[in-house]
Amino acid sequence: MPNTGRGVTMKKTICDDALRLDMTELRRLGLLQRTERHGIVLRWRRGEQVIARMYCALRSLSASAALLRLSYDISETSRESKGFDYEILLVKSKCYFGGVRDWFMCPLSKEGRPCGRRCRVLYLPHGAQYFGCRLCYELTYESRQRHRNRFYEGIAKPWDKRDKAREKLLRARKPKTMRKLAERIWQADMAIKQYCREQRMA
Repeated sequence: MPNTGRGVTMKKTICDDALRLDMTELRRLGLLQRTERHGIVLRWRRGEQVIARMYCALRSLSASAALLRLSYDISETSRESKGFDYEILLVKSKCYFGGVRDWFMCPLSKEGRPCGRRCRVLYLPHGAQYFGCRLCYELTYESRQRHRNRFYEGIAKPWDKRDKAREKLLRARKPKTMRKLAERIWQADMAIKQYCREQRMA
C-alpha cells in the first residue's frame, strides 16, 4: 500500500477500486437457481468499455451448501494473460423472520490460516489474483478513507516535529541540548494526545 504520510498514515485501497462479486447481483441474475450447465458471464464496465469478464457456474452440494465456479483471465503483461479457474463455497443461513440468506465463504488464507469468513461481497483488487473478503485485502470505504485522511492531517505537524526531535536527540551529546529536545518531544506528544481527545469528543 502506498505511504501518504511521513510515518503517519497508510492510504488503503477503497472498495470501489476493486472488482466486486456481489451475492445480491448473482441472485438477481438467477445464477443461484441454475445448474453448472447453465452458467453466466459477468462483465465489469468502466463507462462503455468492458474491463473484465468472468464465467460463473453453480454446483449444488446439499440443501444448504454449493460451490461457485469462477473462471477468468488476468493480464500480466500487454500480451500475456494468466487463467484462473477455482471454486468458492456458498452456504445458506436462516433469516430471523423466515427465508434464507446466501453467503460466500472467503477462500483466502492469511498468515497460513484459512479465512472462511461469511460475506455478501467478494473483491478482486488491482494486482490480486483471487477474489476475497474486504478484511483480507484490507479494503476500506471511501467515506472512511476521507475521515482517516482528515484525522491524520490534524496530527501530521506535531508528529513530524516529534520525529525530527528524536533524530536530533540520537545525535546530541550536550545535556542542555538533550533536555531541550526531550521537552520538544514531550510537547509534541501532548499535542497529539490532546487532538485525539478532541476528535473522540467531537
